[in-house]
Amino acid sequence: MNNWKLSAERAEITRAIFAQKGVGADRFMRIEGVADREPYIRQNRFDPRNRRMSITLGWARE
Repeated sequence: MNNWKLSAERAEITRAIFAQKGVGADRFMRIEGVADREPYIRQNRFDPRNRRMSITLGWARE
């Protein structure tokens, strides 16, 4: 499995955990694995530290 797939999988697992804890689906504005476009360790794109994700939440609507 490559870094992109790992970071995307982590994003999905984290989304599921947030949902289990009560974060509504309407709050998720963006969920993405970012290893392929925003490497933390630019000198080595395969460095495990690049396996990260980004989740953007919007404000809860009342």
